Amino acid sequence: IGDQDPELNTAAGLDVRYPFSSVTVDFTLNPDFAQIEADPDLVNLSDIPLRFPEKRPFFLEGNELFQTPVELFYSRRVEDLMYGGKVIGKLSDYNFAFLNAQAGPETTAFKTNSRFSQYLDREILTRDLHETFDRNDISLSDMAAVAVRDKAGKWLITDAMEEKQYTIIEQGDRLNVYEVDTDQLPADEYNYSVFRVQRELGKNSSIGLLGVNKQGQSLYDRASGIDARFRLPADVNLNLEYAREWKSGFEGDDPISDDIIFAEFSRRANVFSFEARYIDIGENFDVETGFIPRTDRRGLEFTTRYNKQYAGLVQRLRGEGVVDRLYNHAGELTNERYQIRGLIGVKNIFVFTGPEWYYHVDDDGVAYTDRVLNFFTGWFPPKWVRVRNFGTIGIRDDKDTFFIRPEITFRPTAKLDLELTLQRLVEDGVLEQWTRRFAINYQFAQRMFFRSSAEFTIDDERRIFGLFAYEYLPESTFFLVYNNNLEKDGDTEQIVFVKLSHLLKVGLF
Repeated sequence: IGDQDPELNTAAGLDVRYPFSSVTVDFTLNPDFAQIEADPDLVNLSDIPLRFPEKRPFFLEGNELFQTPVELFYSRRVEDLMYGGKVIGKLSDYNFAFLNAQAGPETTAFKTNSRFSQYLDREILTRDLHETFDRNDISLSDMAAVAVRDKAGKWLITDAMEEKQYTIIEQGDRLNVYEVDTDQLPADEYNYSVFRVQRELGKNSSIGLLGVNKQGQSLYDRASGIDARFRLPADVNLNLEYAREWKSGFEGDDPISDDIIFAEFSRRANVFSFEARYIDIGENFDVETGFIPRTDRRGLEFTTRYNKQYAGLVQRLRGEGVVDRLYNHAGELTNERYQIRGLIGVKNIFVFTGPEWYYHVDDDGVAYTDRVLNFFTGWFPPKWVRVRNFGTIGIRDDKDTFFIRPEITFRPTAKLDLELTLQRLVEDGVLEQWTRRFAINYQFAQRMFFRSSAEFTIDDERRIFGLFAYEYLPESTFFLVYNNNLEKDGDTEQIVFVKLSHLLKVGLF
């Protein structure tokens, strides 16, 4: 950028697929997914992390087989895929799959459940930790280094100048500092293994086993579970799962294990539906290969729903009620929710609104009582345009909150789509989030398209993405990608990426 010299990098990758009569084998080496657009910057008003969908082709096919009520394998956890292989097949009434992937270093900020997952406040960290290190007669030369903490409160602090790393452990009334053996640190590379077998029981019922393992140097995190799905009369479903996790101790700690129990009794039908769930998540159940938004919770969640469609002026009526009540394993109430929502649709205009009362305790033990009104409006005419707006107003996390997210999609022709998404969050009268996202899609022909998006945030960050793709032969595609990113600190990066993916059919068997 400016007077900087551009860099040219070249790389080659290989994808191999061989379908047998009942089994498909895939292998990938040095894959590149630059043609995949980054996740949008979404405002999260809930107390659990956002779950983004998988977009990478290697993980997409057959991914549904790994889906269980308790998500022990969330493929987005495999970040920098170096190489991997998978086998997916069906023999009689048995479905089976095995996946092994080697991944590079992790992006700590992405993790939500890792042992070292949550960035701490640097200013508070500097003051408090200097005092702790001084009491232990250890001098820190550089407190600008990365420091992260897991949900249990264990810290990993890096002294960049001394090339040492420490952990702080609370022992009685004292915080003691220990130097960390590098063999116990998060690894430069991780290996992920997933195994799944499922037995079909009739048309809509099944029972299955799932096992996962994440290995990095001497650290490991393993889990296995059994799940069952039964389709009962009157559109009623029963889903059950039990899983247990084993993970290595850190810096001499004993290995840790814990489990989870899940049961759901539900009815999903056109008019009347309900979902009743019981969940018991162990205090230390925190599978790093999966998506487990909460730990140390047990209790009930209940939802009931009435939905009716009509052919006249009124097109739809819908009502919904939600009750949640969760405790930790010390018997303390941690989550309690009461919510009522109603929807009416008249002449392609839909309005959905209702109050919510939610008591919850965060990871630091701070309790909040949210009292908000959630609302949605949408206009869905048969052609050309679609308008939606999501919003929340009320008290959230002890702050006066107002949030709106309008979305407009305009389709003037069968080949052209224009999209606009805005997000605006105001807390206690202060504008906290203001995001604008624009996107355009144009389909030149059946096998040729263009997509571009531009996103701007309140911190003056900018992310511009452009993609041209041409499938010149079946499953052989030419990609031209452009990225232009401006970070909060003013650093700018521009990337032009050219990729040619060509299918070679080789008859080996």
